[in-house]
Amino acid sequence: MQVKKDSTRSQILSSAEKIFLRDGYSKANMRDIADEACVSLGNLYNYFSCKDDLFRSIVAPAVADMEAFLMNHHDEKNLDLFKSYIEGDADELISLQTERYMNLLKKHRKGLELLLTKAQGSSLERFKDDFTDECTKKVIEYMELTSKRYPSFKTEFHPFTYHVQTVWMFVTLEEIIKHRLSYKDTKKVIQEYIKFEYDGWRDLFTS
Repeated sequence: MQVKKDSTRSQILSSAEKIFLRDGYSKANMRDIADEACVSLGNLYNYFSCKDDLFRSIVAPAVADMEAFLMNHHDEKNLDLFKSYIEGDADELISLQTERYMNLLKKHRKGLELLLTKAQGSSLERFKDDFTDECTKKVIEYMELTSKRYPSFKTEFHPFTYHVQTVWMFVTLEEIIKHRLSYKDTKKVIQEYIKFEYDGWRDLFTS
């Protein structure tokens, strides 16, 4: 019986993802999702209390990995690699960051599309704004750590500069998803984006 319940839940999630991607959160309705999943509307509500609950369940893995991505992007290992980058050793940092972005897109391309382009009307419609605010705070902490560990680096920049960098990250992800870039093209664009970003920071840190 439990296997059947799990199977039905997975079927609902898969069907809902399809409907949300097609119609967006605001226009999608639970009856269409129930029909797509071949379950009754009443049974659908046995699994998910409302449309927002269903939407959040679909994108939860992407949200969790985005939060982990934020933490990993500004951990101490990354700081040491950034020092090496500034001093001329670019390969390891570019490779690590490219791998992180590619893994995120490989695992959550549909979830990210929902979060970034289809969430209007849901409780996650401000996800980009909230994440950008959180990222800005994290980068400020990261810069304070950098200043303490490497006092010769210039690290005092306007907080809105960090805000803009995060917005740029989301724009890059959105455009990759919207234009359905191939794996090869996605990797190339991500590598160039990262190099452009870090070359800019290197110039600011050492000017």
